[in-house]
Amino acid sequence: MSDVVVVGAGFAGLFTANMLSSKGLNVKLLYKGLGATILSSGRFCILDTKARSDKKSLEKKFMELGELHPYKVLSKGSFTEFISLLRESVKEMRTYLGRTFRGDFRKSEYVIYQSGSILETTLILNTMDGALLKDSSERILLLGVEGLYEFNPSLVKGVMERNLESIGLEEIEIETDVITRNELKISSSSTLAEGYIDEDSLAKSILRRYRKCGCKILFPPILSYKYIRELYEESSGKISEFPAEPKFAVGKRVIEKFIEEALKNGVELKHVNELIVRPDKSEKIYVEYSSLNKSEKLETEFLVIATGDLIGGGIKARRKGNIVEYIDTALGRKIALMKIDINKSNYLSSSTTKIFNVGYPINERSQPVDEENEVIHERIFVAGSAIGGKSFEGEGTGLGLPLISAYKSVKEILSEW
Repeated sequence: MSDVVVVGAGFAGLFTANMLSSKGLNVKLLYKGLGATILSSGRFCILDTKARSDKKSLEKKFMELGELHPYKVLSKGSFTEFISLLRESVKEMRTYLGRTFRGDFRKSEYVIYQSGSILETTLILNTMDGALLKDSSERILLLGVEGLYEFNPSLVKGVMERNLESIGLEEIEIETDVITRNELKISSSSTLAEGYIDEDSLAKSILRRYRKCGCKILFPPILSYKYIRELYEESSGKISEFPAEPKFAVGKRVIEKFIEEALKNGVELKHVNELIVRPDKSEKIYVEYSSLNKSEKLETEFLVIATGDLIGGGIKARRKGNIVEYIDTALGRKIALMKIDINKSNYLSSSTTKIFNVGYPINERSQPVDEENEVIHERIFVAGSAIGGKSFEGEGTGLGLPLISAYKSVKEILSEW
């Protein structure tokens, strides 16, 4: 029997599993995929990106959230408690991700984005350190890739110069250069997407050519984390990567690091095809799942549902006429009904914000509750975007919810274990 079963291997699930296993609990993590974080560009926000560094503006944004927003519920409506949960969970996150992240969750900084945009963020991968506009006196060298339109440095330069001017930083000098296909060592018939890159040769070539350049060097995120880390460290942070399009999967490195730490901590990870949770009326919880055409059943003391929302696959939509029924895939419970416009072929395109806010209602302990606000089971908890009531307007890209809900769930489990 496991002490805890975590369902879901996105940010919330892996963070939860790492925290619990490091405290000595026997943790089994069941997953179908690796969550939506793996599609992230690497730019993570916690509160609305327009909420700049001062505490008062953050508090105003927090107070504007609805009373059922999970930030409000988990912190019992207290901004002080919310900041405390964020501070503690970010500190805990760093123990597993090490130096992967940089930035203060209360302080936005301007970040150069691959498209040439200048965006604000609260946490960013620190291998993108050069993309932060901390020192406007520095020059920036943009590296492009021969034949890869997304990283055409001339196009990026033009867009970036206009954006820099709009925020009063037109004095920053921008130069460009191109990584050739010969340096990439891929054939003319191959593509970057196929992964045929001699990473070791490319990393050495970049370091050799640009090590002594007296400027920030931003290159496309086409290398694995190992090589990006080496380039960053050997150049004392001068050579770093763009935050880029999701298909380049910068967020993948975060998930890979979490998995590496989870295995070190003794977490048992198991891929499953199907899964259903059957809580007993007593304290027992049973999880039935199938894997490789084999069905199994296990018993656990605690369960954490971190299956994600519609994007992550933790919630399924089932249409009946002009009604869409939303079903949680772990407990198999109906958690929402929504009327749709049957005259529109793609019903998901209408009320998109409402649709992606769908998820389990929770209490202040991060336990799922029913329509009468009664706890479904005392030893079941929910973390991440499987929680309902969230809003993109209040969260930016939403890293705060996986952080504090996972942290709160773990605190509650440890208090009872």
